[in-house]
Amino acid sequence: MPKICPRCGAENPDPARYCRRCGSACDEVTISSATRLTPLLRQWRSISHKLTRKDIRRLLGEPAKLEVPAPDAGDPTETWTYQYAPAAGGGDPPIGKVFFWLPDGRVAFWTEPDWNRFADSSAPNKVAP
Repeated sequence: MPKICPRCGAENPDPARYCRRCGSACDEVTISSATRLTPLLRQWRSISHKLTRKDIRRLLGEPAKLEVPAPDAGDPTETWTYQYAPAAGGGDPPIGKVFFWLPDGRVAFWTEPDWNRFADSSAPNKVAP
């Protein structure tokens, strides 16, 4: 049975989690269960290539770890690592990374944390590495 998008009304295949037309979540249960992550998810999803280090600090706060390559390494990116509290079952903490081009200080690319690995608390907490 196809899923109907609650936002735009488009039909999507049954296993779809997001609408093919507008990108909204198709499953109301997913939306309500992920409510605690909405602010953090929104922050990570607003990252773009035009942002600078200052913009990322304002958006995500201070990184748990900062890596600058050696001058002779040939890697033109600086890495900021954000680490959050893991789910109640323990295991490795969810980690997100933002990479900056050293020449201009803007975002080169990023990897979001694994949203399924967050603790069941009302909001994920940043923890020290």
